Amino acid sequence: MMDDPLASFYRTKQWRKLRAQWRKRNPSCRRCGRKAELVDHIVDIRTDPTRRLDWFNLQSLCWACHNEKTAADKAGRPVRPHSGCTVDGWPTDPDHPWANR
Repeated sequence: MMDDPLASFYRTKQWRKLRAQWRKRNPSCRRCGRKAELVDHIVDIRTDPTRRLDWFNLQSLCWACHNEKTAADKAGRPVRPHSGCTVDGWPTDPDHPWANR
């Protein structure tokens, strides 16, 4: 049986190092502001494998937001935006004018 190429990628030293650097700098979920548990590829690496180590293709997500994004991606629909603010009062919408802190 062949090893899944994605599973192999997620075990590489390059990915583990990049993920650790990203999580240190981005500890909150990009969508809801809670503590992030995952580093997610914005553009799925099955869609564009060249972006698998692209810093600008990463985002921090909690499990709930990651599951919602994954379900939306699989269904071919956009991810529903969150509204409101984080516990520190910052907007959860990254496109909000005040989000450029």
